[in-house]
Amino acid sequence: MRTLNEVPRRLVIAIGGNAVHPEDIAGTSDEQKSVADQTAQALLPLAELDNELVITHGNGPVVGSFPATKAQQLMLVTDQAKLIRMGLDTLRVIGRGSAGVRLFNVSDNEHVVSAAKIEESDDEAEADAETTEATGELEGGTPEAPAGE
Repeated sequence: MRTLNEVPRRLVIAIGGNAVHPEDIAGTSDEQKSVADQTAQALLPLAELDNELVITHGNGPVVGSFPATKAQQLMLVTDQAKLIRMGLDTLRVIGRGSAGVRLFNVSDNEHVVSAAKIEESDDEAEADAETTEATGELEGGTPEAPAGE
């Protein structure tokens, strides 16, 4: 076992839901403040040793957080220059208590480093409409019936 002097200089500390809201409390502001104080006291010796503490929720660091609508798109970029762009209309809304939704699989040593919402431009909307018109397909992929049939 390591001593405190052998601990790395940067520590990522993931604190899960039970650590910040134990089952034996009702969740009042005073109770939550008390739990936060206890957690801070437990981490203080690590901070006093000149370590950089990165404190996250139990699921890991948050890359980005912003309000968005289903009409927008999301672009994610990794530190290995991979990216994915997806329409937010393909995602379902979930509650705060959930662990989230996996949007992008990355390699073991790869991390998502950027997230941005993108507005669909008028040019893209027009291009989609032209593609539908040229291919004769509707959104569901069914060919349009010729007029009068």
